[in-house]
Amino acid sequence: MKNQKHVKTNGRMGLSSFGKALYETKYLCKKQKQNGMKGGSIIIVDKHEFDIISSDPDDECDCIEIIINGTDSNKCFLGLIYSNDETNMILQGFGYSQTCTTNKRMESGKGTKAMFYALKEYVKKYHPKVNKISLEDGSSFRCLYEGRTINFDLYSYYMLKYGKPYYMKNFEFKFSDKKQEKLYDENLSHIKKNLIINGSILNKYADYMKLRYNVSSDKLTEFNEIVLDKDLKNIVKTDYKPNNKPCCLCLFALIDFYLIEKFKNDYKIQHACFELNI
Repeated sequence: MKNQKHVKTNGRMGLSSFGKALYETKYLCKKQKQNGMKGGSIIIVDKHEFDIISSDPDDECDCIEIIINGTDSNKCFLGLIYSNDETNMILQGFGYSQTCTTNKRMESGKGTKAMFYALKEYVKKYHPKVNKISLEDGSSFRCLYEGRTINFDLYSYYMLKYGKPYYMKNFEFKFSDKKQEKLYDENLSHIKKNLIINGSILNKYADYMKLRYNVSSDKLTEFNEIVLDKDLKNIVKTDYKPNNKPCCLCLFALIDFYLIEKFKNDYKIQHACFELNI
C-alpha cells in the first residue's frame, strides 16, 4: 500500500464546486498558450525555485489569475484577485506535486510550505494592494490502496494530531467567521476526551470497512490488534505503520468512522473559511 499527500482547497468565489479549481488550473494553463500570460517570475525559498505567472482580467474572469505551473499543473497553485476587491487574493487551488518546482523535484512538506511563502513574496512584490489571503479549507489526503485512489478529509487527522486544522497549523490562518471558531472549539473539546478503541468499536469498524470499501476483516487483523485499547489521538500522533508500511486506508477510515460513531452529530468536519493578513 502507498499513500500520497494531496492538499486541495476551493475558494469562496469563482470556481465554486469542491475540488474543481485544481482541474480548472490545467485549463487555465492551456489558455496561457492561446492568450499569453505575464510573468515567468522566479521566486526561490529554501532552495526551492518556483516559476510564477499571472494574467490580466478578461471576458472569462474579471480577475487576475496567479499560477504555479508544472507538468501536473492541477496539483500546484491557483490564486485569484478580483477587480472589485484588489486587497484580497482568494486561494483557489493549492496542492503538492514534485513538478511544482522548476527542477521537478519538490519535497513533500517543506516544499509545500516553501511554495506558499514564495507566493506571499510574489504577491507583495507584484500586487502590493493585496493585504489578505482567503480560502475555504477543503484539504484532503489521498490514499492508494490495491489500485484504488481514495480521498479523505484532512481536517480530523490534523485535529487529532495537532489540535488545529491544516491551514491554521501550517500557515497561521485564522477563522473568518466567529461561528466557525465556536464550532472549532466544540470539536476540540471532543477531541481532547479519551478516545479509546475497544473491541466493540473494532467489530463495527470491520463491518463498515467491508460495506464501504470492500475490505475483508482478515486484512484488518494486524491493524486491529495494534490499535485495540489505544487512544485514537496516540495512534495518529505516532503515525501507525504495520511492518514499516503505512496503512493509509485503515487509519483514515478509522478516524472518520470512530468520530461519527462516538459523537454522532456533535462532531462536524469543518470546511471553514480562513484568512491571513500579509
